[in-house]
Amino acid sequence: MSRDCSTPPRDERANLLACYRSGQISERQWQEHLSDPGFRAWIEAQRVDPDRGVGR
Repeated sequence: MSRDCSTPPRDERANLLACYRSGQISERQWQEHLSDPGFRAWIEAQRVDPDRGVGR
């Protein structure tokens, strides 16, 4: 089941991660999101490798 990335999510960070993992966000867009220190900290707290979008 894919997520609609144009719909405002309840948890935007989790939705961005799901969209990246499903290929709905380009690598360039993902890197732009990772430039936000708060988002990057959340990604790292989820034990996700920020460069690959997968769990460590």
